[in-house]
Amino acid sequence: PTPATPVAMHARHRLRPTTAVVAVLSAVAVGVFCRDWVLTWPGMLSPGNLKNREPLRAVSVAERPSVSTVQAGDTEFLGLAEASAVLEIKKRLAEDGFRKPSEGMLQRCLQASGNNVDAAYQQASEIMRWRRREDVDNLLESLAAATDERWYRQLLQYDLRGPDRKGRAVMIEAVGQWDMAAVDVVARKQKERMLRTHAMVCELLLQPSEEAMKTRVQELKLEGRESVPRARGFVAVLDMAGISAKMNPLQYPQLLSALQEISQINARYYPEAVEHIFIVNSPTLLKVFWKILSKLVLPSSGIQVHMLPKGQYDALVEECGRDCLP
Repeated sequence: PTPATPVAMHARHRLRPTTAVVAVLSAVAVGVFCRDWVLTWPGMLSPGNLKNREPLRAVSVAERPSVSTVQAGDTEFLGLAEASAVLEIKKRLAEDGFRKPSEGMLQRCLQASGNNVDAAYQQASEIMRWRRREDVDNLLESLAAATDERWYRQLLQYDLRGPDRKGRAVMIEAVGQWDMAAVDVVARKQKERMLRTHAMVCELLLQPSEEAMKTRVQELKLEGRESVPRARGFVAVLDMAGISAKMNPLQYPQLLSALQEISQINARYYPEAVEHIFIVNSPTLLKVFWKILSKLVLPSSGIQVHMLPKGQYDALVEECGRDCLP
């Protein structure tokens, strides 16, 4: 056939194996940060794992409003209704014996619930029970946890940077450099270590914004103001450079199982923690398929995801600033 025929055009635009792998691996990696996902690709999950689970659906931003904010200079503040809702949740938790919940955690629960105080309280209460049960508040002071985190960095090829120009931590993860077979073995033999270390990483990622919020609250008190600053999350940069067709995540069931449990930890205990995701060094064709994949992995609150081809990093630099990037 001539180049103008549909057959030839189909061949010219056929999705290459490497691009397909990037698409799937990107969906899995983003899903780990964004939500408690259940994907139904063959072999990913056994039917038993899907019992009593509601299917995922794409929800528009308009269906679930986020916490409203008021901009004042470089600081965003909660609106009066949201600030009052956070105080109500804090009051209920105090009545349950939870005296020092994180302000950022309360705000994120409220945002995840669509400003539903009862739902936010339920999630915050579950988080506080989990933190007490797993002794999460002491992770940052634990030498063993710090040792495991260094091991985890080598395994998943990431670095923690920041704060960026908005006071957030930045995680840069070289997904394209993963040794999929090695991670799969670790996921089979040391899954509990992976899960606990992931909680440690989340604590490290949220620490800069929590400290910045405490400082800002003290400054506002000295100024005689009662405004509540909006809690910030963190930024994730997923680098796909070096990815190959042999890295198909569907061939590594133990890794996928571990990543699914990690995504559950994020959704249940660190809701709305990631603000912005950049997928860098991604194939151009990935943008086309991302329109479909994003419905599987993105939460309904309108998290921002940027696909940046190789060499095109302006959006990342503009968002985070150059100083916190390699």
